Amino acid sequence: MNTHPKSTATALPEVRKKHQARKLQRRLVIAALTGVAVIGVTWHTLNKPGNSKDQEWRPQSPWQTTFLQGEVTASSPNGEAQPLAVGGAVPSGTKVTSLANSEIDLAVPGIGTLKLDENSEAVLGPREDGQDPNAVNLELRKGRVLPKLRKLEPGKEFRLKTQGVQIVVRGTEFFVEAAGDDTVVAVRSGTVEVNLQGPAGPWLRDIHAGELARMNPKTGGKTEKVGARERGIFRKLDRIIDLTGASGTP
Repeated sequence: MNTHPKSTATALPEVRKKHQARKLQRRLVIAALTGVAVIGVTWHTLNKPGNSKDQEWRPQSPWQTTFLQGEVTASSPNGEAQPLAVGGAVPSGTKVTSLANSEIDLAVPGIGTLKLDENSEAVLGPREDGQDPNAVNLELRKGRVLPKLRKLEPGKEFRLKTQGVQIVVRGTEFFVEAAGDDTVVAVRSGTVEVNLQGPAGPWLRDIHAGELARMNPKTGGKTEKVGARERGIFRKLDRIIDLTGASGTP
């Protein structure tokens, strides 16, 4: 039998509602700041044991979406479309494609963040667990990518490749453009190692801040100073959104 006054009994549900609302608000704020809760749910959903659609995918993903604008699509290695959401994990092997006036920022905790610019396509590589556990790979098939990477610990490196070109980085800000056989690498800070392979012969160079390299496996490579166009593109690096605390000036 309820012995409480009626006014107290009717007030209790309101108190519970306010308490639950405050708890929910705190959880949302924590999720927005850390991305941990959202990442965990998204990753385990995509890699649920026994899901045949994801059997070819790696059991770990170093990639996290931190910014998304316009029309950006993602597909698994078997061609199935995958959802993208800010704060969500993106499995290794995913092909990401951006259309006009669209872009996406992707972070690798402990490594840095990169922006895939509009009209671009890239494949997110895995951490090469049996080969080099400290390397993270990305293949740029067309368009432009702008990495903003922290100074990495000794032995760690970020690898990026285009048609005929291998790029190795240990902490820098730069951009890479790929159009057919042509690749451009322009460096804002730090140093980028480029290795061009092809009929024109191997061409290995260190590209320093304020320099760019133009490369084609058929015609070779050359270096020059960055100009007004490249400096304008560099400004996009300042717009990169990082929620992991991983990126920064090398």
